[in-house]
Amino acid sequence: MTKLRSVFISDTHLGAPHAHAGELAAFLSTLACEKLYLVGDIVDLWWVARKRVCWTKNETRALDLLRKLPKRGIEVVYVPGNHDCALRTVGGQLLAGIQVRSRTEHQLLSGRRLLVTHGDQFDRYVRFDASQKALGEVIYDGLLSFDAFANAMRKRFGVRRFSLASWIKTRNGKAQQYLNRFEEVVINHARNKGFDGAVCGHIHRANLRDSSGFAYANCGDWVENLTAIAEDEFGNLIQLKWADNAMHAAAAMESIAVPELLVAA
Repeated sequence: MTKLRSVFISDTHLGAPHAHAGELAAFLSTLACEKLYLVGDIVDLWWVARKRVCWTKNETRALDLLRKLPKRGIEVVYVPGNHDCALRTVGGQLLAGIQVRSRTEHQLLSGRRLLVTHGDQFDRYVRFDASQKALGEVIYDGLLSFDAFANAMRKRFGVRRFSLASWIKTRNGKAQQYLNRFEEVVINHARNKGFDGAVCGHIHRANLRDSSGFAYANCGDWVENLTAIAEDEFGNLIQLKWADNAMHAAAAMESIAVPELLVAA
C-alpha cells in the first residue's frame, strides 16, 4: 500500500457487543498518515447509557492508540455521529489532542474540497417509519449475533470472515431503497454547498464512487465490513478493507489534475 495523506474511519461502535475492537486496534497500531478523521459513532455511548456496554481490553487499547496518535505527529479530527452525539457539545475544542468538529472539510492534494460529516442529519429525508425502524434494528442485531458466531467458527477452520448482515442488505429491496436514497441526499446536499465530494458513514455500507464528477465516499464500519477510506500520497481516494490481519486497497478513485473524478477498476 502506498503512503497515505489522510484516513477516514467511522462506525467502530466501541462498547457495543459486535464491535471489532481488536482488529481496529491492530489497524491503528500500524497506521501511518498525516491526518485521521473519525467520522462518527466511534464510542457507542448509546450502549453505555443503557448500561449494556461490552467493554474489553481491546476497546481500551483502541482508545489508547487513538489518544497517542497526535503524539506520533498524526492530526486527528473527531466528527461525532448519532451514537456519540454528546461530544457535539464540545465541538471546536481539543480532547487529549484530538480536534472535535460537528462537521468539517478536507482538501485533497488537488485542491478539491470534501465535506466530512457522519450523515445522521439526513435521516429525516430517508427514514422508515418508527415501527419499521424498530423491527429493522431487532433483525439487524440478530444478524450481527449470528455473524459473530459464524465467523468465530470460520476463523477456527481458517476460512475468511463473511457478513450475512451485509449480504442480506444487498438483496433486500427496502434496505437498498433506503441506502440509495441516503447517498443521493448526501451528494445533493454537499454539491449544493459547493463541495467537490463528501465523506460520511452512518449507514454501514462502504462505498466509493463518482457521481457526475462528484466524489461520494462512505467509510463503511467496523461491525460488519471493517473498512476505511483513505487519500494516498498522489491525492487519490482509495477504499481500504481489513482482511488477513492487514489493510488492503480495494478500489481507487483518481482525483488529481482531471476534469472529473474517475473511478478506476
